[in-house]
Amino acid sequence: MSNLKGISQVIRHIIRENGWEEKINKQKLYIAWDTVMGPAVAKHTESIHLQGRKLVIKIDSAPLKHELSMQRSRIIDLLKEQTGMDMVDTVVIR
Repeated sequence: MSNLKGISQVIRHIIRENGWEEKINKQKLYIAWDTVMGPAVAKHTESIHLQGRKLVIKIDSAPLKHELSMQRSRIIDLLKEQTGMDMVDTVVIR
């Protein structure tokens, strides 16, 4: 068991040293979007991009854009809960 702990520490160190931590965290967030919002929303999501602490989502359905715009704070909470990370302060739906 101690060998596994050592391996995970080495992997975390490699990730930090190579500057991959932010990229990995962004990918976790993007994957969480599909999981949290479900397949119906994921199907209408054209793009998702994190700019600083602002999550920009491009949706191809006007009614869905409106619905999601009204749920911004809930979306932030769900993503935080799913990822265990506090990366998003603002959600922009386009």
